[in-house]
Amino acid sequence: MEDLQRFKMYKNGKKWAISATVVAGVVAIQAGTNASANELQSTTSAQEVSSQVSTTVTATTPDEGKQIIDDRQSQVDTSVSNAEDNGVIVNQNEETELHLNDDNYKEITDQVQDDLAKQQAAIDAANSLNQANQDAYDQATADRDAALSQGEQDLNDAKDDQQTQVDDSKEAGVDTTNVDEIVAPDYQDLTGLTGQALLDAMQHNIALYEDAVNQAIANTNTDTEKLKDLTDAYQSKMIQYQAEKTRIEKENADKQAAYDKALNEYLNGLNVNANMAARTDTDMGSGQYETMMTAEVNAQTGEFTLKHDMNDGVSVIGNGELTGRVIFNIVSNGDGTETITVTGIELYKYSYVNLNHNTARNKNINFHVYDSNGNELFTVAHDGETSFERYISQTFALNNVITLVPGQQSDDLAFLRIDDNWVYNTHGNVFINFQNTNEQVALPDYEQLPTEPEKVQGQVTSYSVTELPEAETPTPQVVTVTPYKVTVDPKVETPSESVVQKLTVVEQGVLPETGMQAGSMFSVAGFALLSTMGALGATKGRKRD
Repeated sequence: MEDLQRFKMYKNGKKWAISATVVAGVVAIQAGTNASANELQSTTSAQEVSSQVSTTVTATTPDEGKQIIDDRQSQVDTSVSNAEDNGVIVNQNEETELHLNDDNYKEITDQVQDDLAKQQAAIDAANSLNQANQDAYDQATADRDAALSQGEQDLNDAKDDQQTQVDDSKEAGVDTTNVDEIVAPDYQDLTGLTGQALLDAMQHNIALYEDAVNQAIANTNTDTEKLKDLTDAYQSKMIQYQAEKTRIEKENADKQAAYDKALNEYLNGLNVNANMAARTDTDMGSGQYETMMTAEVNAQTGEFTLKHDMNDGVSVIGNGELTGRVIFNIVSNGDGTETITVTGIELYKYSYVNLNHNTARNKNINFHVYDSNGNELFTVAHDGETSFERYISQTFALNNVITLVPGQQSDDLAFLRIDDNWVYNTHGNVFINFQNTNEQVALPDYEQLPTEPEKVQGQVTSYSVTELPEAETPTPQVVTVTPYKVTVDPKVETPSESVVQKLTVVEQGVLPETGMQAGSMFSVAGFALLSTMGALGATKGRKRD
């Protein structure tokens, strides 16, 4: 609702004065300015700042008064523009119109100057406070962001080191559980704080945050070191275990390889001993004409040698030797048993070596070789006094099949009969037998593998610190201003002046000496003019609230 107030002038003695309505209007302007200044959150009053803005300039004419007020208004407008650019909310009342004339310009100029000074002071104070609050907010936010960035980086570095150790531990066989823990410092509430109070509170919170981060880093590093020690100890045990396990496994593998080889040889071996013997069936094994007959055989080739001596009753006059080969083959049955098949006998030659003169009167010596069926294979007659050789090169077939288990020896196989006839006939038989020499393979005595170290469980804590609270964006300062529009009223000549001028002319012509009538006429004319001006009204003003 608008409240219009009019400015009027009245005559008080010899001066034109502002009526009560005008005074009330100026007071209202001041009251409005003071109310606007009270919206500032500052300990500096508008009046105090006003004294710093400018001093009151005294006007000497209404036009000069208007210029002074316009200049002051321009300063206020500049302050308003600067404040609004800086975020201050400036509310403007409706423009107040002022009319200046010769009678009121001094008083109105002084009062309006004072009010505009207070308005400008309030605006500048709001602008300063707004900037101070914004600077404090920006500084607090920058400090917060810097503290958060550094804290998070330092804590993340510790966490990265910890994660590296967790990965190393896992690779080493140490499983690790990770427990999350959030540290929440008792931060100060920043709601409604501005200026230095905000900065102090933010620094307090930053100190709490940094302490929490440092403690979290220390705890993280402690967990990491404990996990490393646990892993190192476990790895040391594992290294010892692996070394011992490798040694035993190699020894057991060597035993297994030897066993496999021996088992293969046992199962598929061709290990046979051939034993040959020659035995006489006469009684010439002792006495004056003692004689002997021996037999030797090569177990691998089957080649044999039969030896006998010739005794004339005085000495051994010579030795006879029959060589040949037992033809046989060996087949493994794959289970350690062997089958030996004797397929024939090959006779190489017979040789006699004379040693001494035959002193016996009977020199009719004859030597005979028969097969096992009595068939004569070779014979030679001699006197015993001459060395000789006779190649036989004769083979006769046999078909003897023998199967032997490991360690078993076959019965004797008689395959030749030898007759050495002289003073006393010596009859003998040649025998051969076979023995399976495969030996049963015993299982290796494997060494027990070592016990693997017991698994260990690691644990670390992943710490996080709650973020610092953010500063509230400062509320813009609010001020209210009232602009003035000044009009200088045209100069109005007073009735007394006009009458005097006219009467002077008349008096000069009519009453050159006394002037009394002129004064009387001036009074009448002035009164009439004053009455007319009072009716018209010289000035008026408005104010809207």
